[in-house]
Order: sequence, then structure tokens, then C-alpha cells
Amino acid sequence: MDSWGIGDQGYYVLQLEKDTNPKDVYVEINMDGINPKQREWMDNRTILFNYAEAGYHYQNPNIKLIDNRFLVFSRGGYYYGLYDLKTQKDTFNIGSPWNEFIEKSGYYYEKINREKEEKEYTIWVEKNIHDNIKKYIQFNK
Repeated sequence: MDSWGIGDQGYYVLQLEKDTNPKDVYVEINMDGINPKQREWMDNRTILFNYAEAGYHYQNPNIKLIDNRFLVFSRGGYYYGLYDLKTQKDTFNIGSPWNEFIEKSGYYYEKINREKEEKEYTIWVEKNIHDNIKKYIQFNK
């Protein structure tokens, strides 16, 4: 997890070499982001990245392996990223879903009514990301 602004989290899913002990991996992250010396190492191993902007759906970030093929990143109870191990491709990987929501939904940014914004964002995430990931998995089993 990386801090991408006040209270916003960035999540990285890394593909490590088989001989790497995950307990030995340490990446220095501070208010300026990732240590520049470690940035290239991270970039070369990042298979999914997701940024929890606006403070929505940040709870319980996790990675799930489905059917021994699909690596799914979820947070807040919704699928946000999919890496297909068979094709070695980040099939669904919107780094900044809230910005995509604002851009593509036509939703007017509600600075004051956060409850309404969260409701609209959740509907959009479920329809445009979560459900599409579920459909991809079902179709490609």
C-alpha cells in the first residue's frame, strides 16, 4: 500500500521471483511516495495497481486466486483488478477508478454530498468493473 494523497491509498500487486522470500521484501514509502531507488524494482514487478481515491471502498484489500488462473484484487467488497495467469496479462486494471467514474459516467462531482457520490460511484464500480471481472472469469473458465 502506498499513500497517494491525504487519506488515499494506492495498492500494488507484485509478481516476485520464485526464490524471493516475501518477508524479505521491504519498500520504503513516505509522503513523497516510493523511494526512487526502489521505484524501478517495483515497476518491473507490478502486475496490478489500484488507487483508492475519494476514500471509497478502501476496506479489506485482498488478493484472491480463482480457478488457479485468475488473480483478483478486491477492496471494499468489490473486484477492482484482474490478472489472468494464463495470458500473463492485466485484463482489468484501472489504476484510478474514481477518476474514470467522473470522466465516463457524466456524474457531476458532489463536493458537499459525499453520501450521494459514494452511492453513484458504487453503482458504477459494480456495473463497469466488478461485474465485468466476474463475467470475464465465467466466460474464460
